[in-house]
Amino acid sequence: MIDYKSQFKSDVDAVFLDADIFADWHEINGLRIKALLDKVMTQNDGPGRVGVFINQLRVYVRSEDIKPVPVEDEIISIDGFEYYVRSVSDEDGVLVILCEKASQ
Repeated sequence: MIDYKSQFKSDVDAVFLDADIFADWHEINGLRIKALLDKVMTQNDGPGRVGVFINQLRVYVRSEDIKPVPVEDEIISIDGFEYYVRSVSDEDGVLVILCEKASQ
């Protein structure tokens, strides 16, 4: 019987971050790695910002594929574009990096 963590890791490698299924090859901080990029548009309704939308990019990559791990407020290069790292979390071996474009 396979435990949950083993099955999850197998699914990440075999499906979620498989370049033939969901992921694609991307250049991140000079490394060519498999990643899944998810564009997110959120509305920022902070003071004086009614109706302002923020373009964000959520990046999913295996933790072991990107060293050093990006940190909050750092600039990260993804496919030739620069982004500010807003948050980073490690979800059982998958880094989830939330970014905002550094320049338009």
